[in-house]
Amino acid sequence: MLVKIKGLVLRSEQSGEYDRLYRVLTPEGKIYVMAKGAISSDGKPKICLLPMLYAELVLYKKGDRYWLREYEVLEDFRKLYRELDRLALGQYIMSLADRVSVVGQERSALLSLSLNSLYLLAETDRPCVHIKAVTELRVALDEGYAPELDGCMRCGKTPPPGHATLDVMGGGIVCSSCLNSGPKLQVPPDADEIREASLLIPLSDTVWAVLRYVFTAPPKKAFSFTLPEDEAERLAHVAEQYLLNHIGEDFHELTIYKDIVKK
Repeated sequence: MLVKIKGLVLRSEQSGEYDRLYRVLTPEGKIYVMAKGAISSDGKPKICLLPMLYAELVLYKKGDRYWLREYEVLEDFRKLYRELDRLALGQYIMSLADRVSVVGQERSALLSLSLNSLYLLAETDRPCVHIKAVTELRVALDEGYAPELDGCMRCGKTPPPGHATLDVMGGGIVCSSCLNSGPKLQVPPDADEIREASLLIPLSDTVWAVLRYVFTAPPKKAFSFTLPEDEAERLAHVAEQYLLNHIGEDFHELTIYKDIVKK
């Protein structure tokens, strides 16, 4: 049967000599869409569905398999292509969405977040470091990894200003008193050196407050704050380490983004 679905293209890969397979994020979850004859005999693309395109797809559906019949681009975020760092960050966000989404699992919040992040990258001058951090934290929230930030996860008391440390793998903050007097926090035996060094992250009062805001704000308000550059960098470090340690994966696209930012 024919179905019409709106979705965000996460990834495109060649399948056989002339076909392409697309991974598409929809409100109902990720789907795999086959485009037969997407590549002509001379190797040129006949179908120009690219990652980061939001489109309305007309699909032939049989069971849980889909074949592309036609499509209409709703948003191409083309301004992303003007700046390499914003383009690379958009590609990383697509990889994140691809990694955490699965077939048959409702992901409307993830789709909305991904589209919002791409819009901010393409249409605003909001810093990449800001968009990246909030996106990572909201992905963690959507995946059920939100940390306990209101009180110490050991004693339950609210740490005084300047005395909060994030226990990344424990999923909460620890006050300096418990950190210094209690048993040492254990590092998983298979943690690599980078992750091991990042399991405990001291939080500035500003970053602590922003974390609480981002994890509790309505979706459309999550990006609505400003930070000095130094605090934005601290937030970015916390967000990246928290998410990547919890999902247990690094991303080639993230490495590319960081290499571009360094130049």
